[in-house]
Amino acid sequence: MNTNLSKLMSTSFKRTKHTTTKLFSLLALLLMLGVNGVRGQTTIALDQFETSASSPSLGFSFSGGAYQTGSSTSSEAPASSAKYSQGSRGYGVNNGTATLTTGDINTYSYSTIALTCRLASFSLSSNSNGADAGDLVTIEISPNGGTNYYTRVNRVGNSNLTWAFSNTGTFTNTYAANNISSSNTAAATLTINGLPSTTNLRIRITMTNDANNELWVID
Repeated sequence: MNTNLSKLMSTSFKRTKHTTTKLFSLLALLLMLGVNGVRGQTTIALDQFETSASSPSLGFSFSGGAYQTGSSTSSEAPASSAKYSQGSRGYGVNNGTATLTTGDINTYSYSTIALTCRLASFSLSSNSNGADAGDLVTIEISPNGGTNYYTRVNRVGNSNLTWAFSNTGTFTNTYAANNISSSNTAAATLTINGLPSTTNLRIRITMTNDANNELWVID
């Protein structure tokens, strides 16, 4: 982190309208905030799924799933790959459904907002399983505190597809009316651009798979 970035981070919670921002995640929400013509990055809210709570926190609530640690074995797929993108833990599900829902996030004073998260797909106990057509990761956005949610990303499995967090593939969509985007290709970075400026933005991520040897992990 350079000195200018540190200074911007320390002042970024001023509600200055007409600033240009970008919000993204690990799972984290980070802002690219313009201050006096200088662009910098500051943390608005995040959740890295570590044992020590992130601050400021996204305030996720969890239904299903479990924290994931360690790495896959050499006989699994992707082989010898970490089950997290940073730190020492991710959050995942195998043979079930996990839903992660944030509390309210205030983005009212900002524009050009985007959410980015990291996703990996594993085959457990062998290298011949993974995400297939019955496996799905959905990202939904609520602009009104959870009253309405709008699906903007569907990640669908395909022929036991696996990939690690180190995969360089990306998948991007724009938050807009009826703009649902689906993909069944390997992509470890998911981004939704153009999120609404509101006092109570919420994010809901749902991961589903249907076999004990399939694992989704998000971080």
